[in-house]
Amino acid sequence: MGNSLVSQLGFNPQNIDTNDYLLTLLDEALRAGLISESTLQELQIQIMEILKDQIIRYTRGKSSSIPVEAAQNLLQSILFCMDTFCLGFPTPITCLSELLERGMKEVYREGLALVKSKVNEAKKLFAEVRSTRIQTSLIAYNSTLNEAIPDFFKNYDANFNAHDTAAGIDYPLAGDDVNARGVEYIQQYLQKMKMENMFCRRFSRKEIDRLLENYGRVYRIRYPEFLINIFEIVLTNAIFSVMLGEKATSLTLRKNQVVLLRERLSGLEVSEMGSLLRSTIDRVIEELGIRDQDMIVYIFRCGENLLPRLINAVQQETLQRLAIPVMDDPEPEILFEFGESMNDEDFRRLVEDLLACADPAEKARMIMSRIRSLVDFIDILKADCLFGDEYRVLFERLGDMELSILARVILVDELRDQSDEFSFAKALSLIQISDTVWVNQLSVFLQQLSHDRQQAIEDLLKTETGMVI
Repeated sequence: MGNSLVSQLGFNPQNIDTNDYLLTLLDEALRAGLISESTLQELQIQIMEILKDQIIRYTRGKSSSIPVEAAQNLLQSILFCMDTFCLGFPTPITCLSELLERGMKEVYREGLALVKSKVNEAKKLFAEVRSTRIQTSLIAYNSTLNEAIPDFFKNYDANFNAHDTAAGIDYPLAGDDVNARGVEYIQQYLQKMKMENMFCRRFSRKEIDRLLENYGRVYRIRYPEFLINIFEIVLTNAIFSVMLGEKATSLTLRKNQVVLLRERLSGLEVSEMGSLLRSTIDRVIEELGIRDQDMIVYIFRCGENLLPRLINAVQQETLQRLAIPVMDDPEPEILFEFGESMNDEDFRRLVEDLLACADPAEKARMIMSRIRSLVDFIDILKADCLFGDEYRVLFERLGDMELSILARVILVDELRDQSDEFSFAKALSLIQISDTVWVNQLSVFLQQLSHDRQQAIEDLLKTETGMVI
C-alpha cells in the first residue's frame, strides 16, 4: 500500500457514522493524518473497480454501463457489505489497519460472506420467533410474521441489494432501530421481537386479550386494525399492577385502582416517581423470573420511555390512558372505517334530523350513533348542519385516535413537509385561516387540548399509515 499508520494523535472515533462506517472512517483517518490523500484516492479507485465488476455481473456480462440510479444502488450495496466487515472490529483503528493491509476487494468479499451468513442466522432466529409467537388478533403482528418477514427472505439480494430491507413490516416494536438497514435491520428486529414474545408468554392469553380489548375501549378504536405494540401495553399494566400491590401477571386494573394510583403518584416529586418506577420494574423482573440480561436491559429501556409519559399523565389527570382499566360500560364509539359509506337517502335524512335539532349534545349523539365512515363524518362536517359551539361538543366526544385521523386530514401538507421533525403543536400554529368552517373549528379545538393529549395525538400521527382519504 505504501503508507502505514503514522500516529493516532487527533483521531476522533465520534466522527465515524456506524451507518456509513467505511467512508467516514477514511475521512477521519485523512483528517487525523493517519492516511495520505494519495492513499485515500487509491482506496477509492479500488472501490470503483469493485463497482465495475458488479455492474458486469448485474448485466450478466452484456454491458459495463447502467443507469445512474442503478449504479448508485449497487455502490450502496457494496459499501453496506464493507461496513459489515468493518463493524466486526473492536476499534476503528484496528479496522483501519486491516483495510490498508487487505485492500478493498478482499474487504468486500469478506463483507459479502458475512452478510450472507447473517441471512442464515436471521432465518434461524425467525424460526425461534415463530415458535414463540403471541396468539393475537392484531393484524399488523400477524401479517408481519406471516407475510412481511417471509417476503424479506424471498426477495433479499445480498449480491446487488444488500442495503435494502426489502420488507413491508407494519408491526411496531417498543424499541425498534429504524436506522438499521438490510439484514442488520431484520436481525435486530427479530431479536427484539423474540424478547417481546418471551416476555408476553409469561402472561395468559386471556389476560392479554382482555387488556387489548380494554385498550381499544379506552382509545375508542378497533384495536386489531391499528399499529400498537403488545409488549409495551402489557409491560405498562404489569408495572402498575405491581405498584398497586397486585401480581405482575395480573393485567386487569379496576377504575378505582387507577384513581387510587393517581392519588398516590400525584404526591411524589419527579425524582421520587422515577425511583418508584425503576424499583417497580426490578420487582416485575424478579417476580416474572426473568434472567436474560438482554431482556432486562430492553425492559429498563422501555421503562425509561415510560417515565415522561407517566409524569404527564399524573399531572394532566389522564392516567387512565396509560394504566388501562377495565371498561365494562364503554361509551358509544365512533370508529372510522374505510368500508361502504351511507347511501344518499340515509345521509340526507341524517342532515335533516340534525338541522331540526337545537340541542348540541343530541346532535353529537346522532352523529356518533349513525356514522361509521370517515368519508361520511367529514361530509357531515361540510354539510352546514353544525353551528358555533356545536363543533366543540362533537369533537369532545372523539378519542385521541379519531382526532389524530382528522388532524392528519387537515395537516397532510405539514406532515409531508416536516417529515421526521414533525411537531403537532408547531403544525397547528402554522395552519392558515380556512374558508372551511369545520377546519377552523377543529384547529382551534386541537390547540386548546392539554399538552398530554396533544403529545398522544402527535405520537399517533407519527405511527398511523394510510389514514387519509
